[in-house]
Amino acid sequence: MKTTILLIGSLFAICILGSSILADDPVEEFVESVNTGWSTTNYSAILGAINDRLATNATDTLALGMKMSYYEWAVVDFDAAQQAASDFVAAVSNQYPEEFSQPCALVKYASTLASVHIDPTNYPGDQSRSSTNIVYVHSQFAEFPDLKQHIELYRRIAAAP
Repeated sequence: MKTTILLIGSLFAICILGSSILADDPVEEFVESVNTGWSTTNYSAILGAINDRLATNATDTLALGMKMSYYEWAVVDFDAAQQAASDFVAAVSNQYPEEFSQPCALVKYASTLASVHIDPTNYPGDQSRSSTNIVYVHSQFAEFPDLKQHIELYRRIAAAP
């Protein structure tokens, strides 16, 4: 009985300690802020959180990648998405060049987006989303699009020697 109580107490302490560490994790706070903006369709809050993070580190791969996704999914702006993709690819290349030997899907996509050239005569006109499009996108993505891939890559880069 004593062992069971000690075990339960230890597990409880680990859970409390773990949740307080997680709450202090700036990545988790950032992700939560972006997801809150996404779930409430407060796109200016999403961009604000991304830009705040980039203000402290202009080569933050998590924020740069999410900025690319922001301009693809929240506010459709091909030029801004392409610029964010270029910035993201440059940051990944500088911080973790090994990623390009076998790039993950996110890096492959960003590399492709960054290198796309659209003939000005075929440039997309109105890029905005209708309210029906917005509802559809949010029904398909409960959390910010590509979020797990961005976090996985960011943590892999952070853990690299």
